[in-house]
Amino acid sequence: MLISMIYHDSYICLGVDRDAGLDSVLGKHFGRSAYDFLYDTVTDDWEVVGRPLMERGCYKASRAMVWPRIASVFTRGIGHHAYHTLLKRGISVWLTPTRTVGETLDAWRSGLLVPLLETQLGGHLQHCQQWHQDRELEKAYELMRKPLLSESQCIV
Repeated sequence: MLISMIYHDSYICLGVDRDAGLDSVLGKHFGRSAYDFLYDTVTDDWEVVGRPLMERGCYKASRAMVWPRIASVFTRGIGHHAYHTLLKRGISVWLTPTRTVGETLDAWRSGLLVPLLETQLGGHLQHCQQWHQDRELEKAYELMRKPLLSESQCIV
């Protein structure tokens, strides 16, 4: 049974946008989530840990990279690099259509979720690449809107 892949004194990490306990909404992309929701599979306790802004992004895999007891990451989207980095560390990645942490854990306990396979990753990689392209366009637009000279530098 797939549920037994996680139960061994371990944690599940879920990226969420804000701390609302089990009602926390999963972020659309694991790397850009503002918080890590860490669920203890043995005690049913949880902890929500904020991610500094500099730790967010498509190529950063958050607390799951450094906490030794993280066995799995549940997410609605993840980039190719983070997916492979987590797998190399022995952390399984589970894709979920659920909205909240509570719904996700219920679906997992019911056996409705399965680990993400690399062949299913294509759309998420494209989403991540599109996000980066959009960010570059936003930066270019901001530069175009910025005046080249301030009023004090203008010669009248």
